[in-house]
Amino acid sequence: MSIPEQAPAPQAPKRQYVNFVFYQVDPAWRRLPEDVRTQGKQEFLRAVEDYAGKVLVVPYSTIGIRGDCDFMLWRISYDLDLFQDMSAKILASGVGQYLTTPYSYLAMTKRSVYVDHHAHAGQEGKRLTVVPGKSNITSCIRFSRRANGSCSQRRRDRA
Repeated sequence: MSIPEQAPAPQAPKRQYVNFVFYQVDPAWRRLPEDVRTQGKQEFLRAVEDYAGKVLVVPYSTIGIRGDCDFMLWRISYDLDLFQDMSAKILASGVGQYLTTPYSYLAMTKRSVYVDHHAHAGQEGKRLTVVPGKSNITSCIRFSRRANGSCSQRRRDRA
């Protein structure tokens, strides 16, 4: 007697982790000799480039827009640990020693409830993949949980 084969359970679609990390550069950085700053910037770039193909990084300058941070890295990956590893390398770089992180927001992509019954031309499946570069402005919207369990939404940062 043979056992009927069971179909493998369908795997849930992979969701992406999305991180908006804001950095502020200590003014002491600008007073360093040019050669030290150049080396520090190269170390910073290597720390980011080491994750090419594993973490999508989109940088934004906030100089002149915000007083509490100088730039933001929008990072997208399927592996949360890569954000931590990259952050450790960034902070260990020459410029990283002069950085503080006033804000860091973490999210995951979620299947959109709005695309179940209709589709638009060029639409990516169920919206589980972030595709940056289609807009000049990115908004970070922070949700806060209230004591009664409801959520409030507040536009926090624009870069």
